[in-house]
Amino acid sequence: MHPTHPRYLTEFKYHHSYSSYSYDSYATLCAQWAPSGKHMVAGGESGSVIAHDHRGDEVWRTRSIYSKKPGARGRGGILYSHIQCLAYSPDGAYIAAGTFDHQVVLFDGVTGETKARWERRGHNTIIQHIAWSPDGKQVIATTSKGRLYHWGLDALSSGEKPGWTTGVEGALVGASFDASGEYIETFGADGILRSRAVAKYRKAYVLAEVPGKPRCVARCGEELLLGTSEGLFHFDHERRLERLNGGDIRSMCWVGQGGDHIAFRSRDCEVTLLSRDGHRFEEADRWEIDTSRSYRPFHLASSPDGAYLSIIRMGEGVYLCRTDD
Repeated sequence: MHPTHPRYLTEFKYHHSYSSYSYDSYATLCAQWAPSGKHMVAGGESGSVIAHDHRGDEVWRTRSIYSKKPGARGRGGILYSHIQCLAYSPDGAYIAAGTFDHQVVLFDGVTGETKARWERRGHNTIIQHIAWSPDGKQVIATTSKGRLYHWGLDALSSGEKPGWTTGVEGALVGASFDASGEYIETFGADGILRSRAVAKYRKAYVLAEVPGKPRCVARCGEELLLGTSEGLFHFDHERRLERLNGGDIRSMCWVGQGGDHIAFRSRDCEVTLLSRDGHRFEEADRWEIDTSRSYRPFHLASSPDGAYLSIIRMGEGVYLCRTDD
């Protein structure tokens, strides 16, 4: 990948079909590329996960998840369970998805077949984040009510309850496993990055305090990107915190898996690309994105090889660009 203005390729419309002749558009709420890089999956308000290839053609879609919220079927129609977050297992075999009504669903990562579903009372609770361990044998999920859930893959595949659950220090912006899979690192709404051992999950230790209001977090190996209202911060493998850019960071992602490129959005219509030069990140490019029709801010996702950048316009669809030509 080299820093050039990305070339617009196509737009994915997050459609849901009620019959063979009628389609309605729903907002895209989350998206991720398959580890193979062959397709990208998106989830949103229709309760389906939909896979598209590089041309924008639909590959498969899952069955819609119906909402468990009280009265969801009693208002002259059916309310679909909005998919708030999703994550591929490292080997691409599974997709774990969390909904806005306290459900966690496991899908086949190749065909989209539903494998298992877990739900819990309290259907006004949102599953906000899902993450896999590096070996693909553990899954964690966080909720809007300040809970952290942990499953082994066998338990989640059977729809069993979490192996353990614990309260966390307020709302979380993100959570992930470290490279060993033995620790869980969480970034809280209080601006504190914490770590807890999987085996001793009730005790959390402070790793860093980050200035500003937390917005987002992204991991690449042992490195973390932390976005706040006061800038973009890099937390490296030596546990050093460095500010890379000022401004209010709304979304960001690692571009590719090498950890050498970062894309972030600090204003509604502007995306900045940073490239690693030795031990520092330098600005390599900047471009404007037309969001005049989008009623919600967009998010970013990169293909594993860094050749494709997805601009997720919640409410309009997903725009796909190439970054290497």
